[in-house]
Amino acid sequence: MKISNFEMVGDFMEAFGQEVLYMPKMPDTNLAALRLDLINEEVQELRDGLGKKVCSRLQMHLQTFFMLCTEQVMLLALILTSVLTKYIAAI
Repeated sequence: MKISNFEMVGDFMEAFGQEVLYMPKMPDTNLAALRLDLINEEVQELRDGLGKKVCSRLQMHLQTFFMLCTEQVMLLALILTSVLTKYIAAI
């Protein structure tokens, strides 16, 4: 039986002692601020890697996405942003 991406992220979070939510829930203010800082840091790395202003719009979209998603999707977005940043920096 194939495991879904949602289940894989849940397994990842459980392995690292994170709470796995199955219904959307707004994080507390401190956690939300930390996540936003992490997203901004990743976008800055991407911007530095590209050497262009292309990322301003991406940053806006990621911040909007952050406000709308569950913790599981947020973790996946952070992982994908990190991978993309490292890939572009290597080009």
